[in-house]
Amino acid sequence: MRANAAKIKARNARHQRKHPQQKSRYGFFLLIAQYMRHLQVREKLEQYVKKRKPANSVFSAADMLIGLTSLIILGLPRFYHAKKYRQEQLLAKAISIKRMFSGTTAYRFFNDFGTLTLCRELQKVNALIKREDWENAAQIIVDGDPTTIRSYENQKEGSCKGFNKLRPGQNCLQGLAYFANGDYVTAEVVGGNEVPLESLTLVTHLKNVRRLCGRIDWIRLDAGHSSALNLQNLDNFSNHGNSQKKVNYIVCVSGNCIGFTNAMETIGCRMWHRVKNGVYVQDVGKIQIFQEYTNRHRMILVKRYSTMTQKWAYYPLVTSDNKQDCITLYRFYHKRQTIESFFDEAKHSYNLEHLPCEKLYSNSVYFNLIGMAFNIMALFRRACLRRQDHHIELMTLQWRYLSMAIWWDGTTLTIERSDPDYLILIQILRRLKKYNIALEYTFDG
Repeated sequence: MRANAAKIKARNARHQRKHPQQKSRYGFFLLIAQYMRHLQVREKLEQYVKKRKPANSVFSAADMLIGLTSLIILGLPRFYHAKKYRQEQLLAKAISIKRMFSGTTAYRFFNDFGTLTLCRELQKVNALIKREDWENAAQIIVDGDPTTIRSYENQKEGSCKGFNKLRPGQNCLQGLAYFANGDYVTAEVVGGNEVPLESLTLVTHLKNVRRLCGRIDWIRLDAGHSSALNLQNLDNFSNHGNSQKKVNYIVCVSGNCIGFTNAMETIGCRMWHRVKNGVYVQDVGKIQIFQEYTNRHRMILVKRYSTMTQKWAYYPLVTSDNKQDCITLYRFYHKRQTIESFFDEAKHSYNLEHLPCEKLYSNSVYFNLIGMAFNIMALFRRACLRRQDHHIELMTLQWRYLSMAIWWDGTTLTIERSDPDYLILIQILRRLKKYNIALEYTFDG
């Protein structure tokens, strides 16, 4: 059986050498590949990823990572579908690898090299890509949030820790991600139904984010981080030598704390401030939030009218900032919904829920690859596309741009005039000249 597979592989290799690919329909991806070359993604991977390739493999770790990042951008649903690109010799040339690999090779790479060290190395490479933007930013605002990832393992419901409560019959994992100013910083996959920030890992992740970004000015967290221990950890992180100035935070806490109970009992003693139709806030002042932690913190009480239940819903925000008014802090906190948009895009456009294997660290590597691809595409959209396309999702970019009638023969782009958006492509090529990326192109038709 192995002998037959080797014969088929050798026959295909001889056919590719005898009949090389004349042109590729992935002409627009060449522009993305050239921009990745401008960002020096491959050079950074070769420098910081220390994994050595096996003796019988033609692909290094940098080859595998740059190839997988490209396939994720092209819309790879599962590793099994990598065979669709096996004959794309020009696509391999665009990303500077010998040839496109199979899904089996990708599975083997993740099973052998899926470690926490590789996750840290990928995060370092991503930080170098985004370092200039973070250094020039007026302030660094860090958002952290976990999300539920469905798992398709064949296990009985409730037999292991991590069964999905929202979807009976399916197991689940938790994906934890941190963002700085809307850009991915770190990502990790942990066991399902765990609250990873209930322990001291909150400080560990924040220190890692600070090391990658250089500094932290604000921290925004949701109700999943509401515990006395996490609030104490945030106070310690905020006050002791973590930045040139104090790190502020704002957290949504759960409604079962004594601070929220006391605030609701005296709700009629304070004035409500209207934010918008159906949303009001009031400044409670400094009170004790948790019974286990006696320090006093500023609380902002939010009242929102639900059109579905026809009732008012209340929830508290706790912050270390004592200068800004409650309306400004409310609006500032709800800007963290960008991370929710990332999770939605990652599950639908980047196929996050189709994790490659059962190892948590291997899935964490895949999650970090998705985050790096997300940052690369965000930079590409802002640098090359029209202003109205700066915030489109990857799925929209795939059918709007990657499906354009553009051919590449290895040296020259051929643009079909029949494509109604070919003038937009000319503008993109002109914008790329600012980054010393000059591509030859001709017209057909």
